[in-house]
Amino acid sequence: MLKKGAELELIVEKFADRGKSLTRVDGYVLFVEGGVPGDRARVRVVKRKKNYAEGRIVELLEPSPLRTEPRCRYFGTCGGCKWQHVRYEAQLEAKRQSVYEALVHHGGFEDVEVRPTLPSPRLYGYRNKMEFSFSADRWLTPDEIASGRPLDRHFAVGLHVPGNFYKVIDLEECHLPEPITVRLLNALRAFFKAKAGSRGTSGGTKATCAIW
Repeated sequence: MLKKGAELELIVEKFADRGKSLTRVDGYVLFVEGGVPGDRARVRVVKRKKNYAEGRIVELLEPSPLRTEPRCRYFGTCGGCKWQHVRYEAQLEAKRQSVYEALVHHGGFEDVEVRPTLPSPRLYGYRNKMEFSFSADRWLTPDEIASGRPLDRHFAVGLHVPGNFYKVIDLEECHLPEPITVRLLNALRAFFKAKAGSRGTSGGTKATCAIW
């Protein structure tokens, strides 16, 4: 039985849902956040349940050939994307496999044929609506902390850290919507930051804005 805090070297087996992959350790399912099938990694167990455990990669020893370089500098900290580090062809197959397993394991169907996932003509810039949050308590990314640059920690407009509604990253770019959306976002930042500066700030997330 895996214990919380234990570290082990393993090879990730297959994709799961919500940005995770999985492997099995002595028959026990271990979900690995951000893992890609074929990764050889050292993983720390961060949560243990009766039937499964969850882990995070401590060190990537040998990356999977299915990996690719994320386009966005905020990937891994921002909760907007889950699979940007995975080659698109592998993402399509993962979606097909997810549908197949849902029909077989949850729906009770047998001999199901799930056809290949149809690819999108655009890998980026495909969303026509985005919702961004404002905060007077900016969440800094690891790269921002490491840079040592003086940063305004009392204003942010962007997206949330995964799993936490109150942690808002100040985004200057996002590749999900069309480029005009990001230009509007940066214009809104400049406008509202000037207003916030003239009136003072207080902690907490204050509002959201939607851009079509």
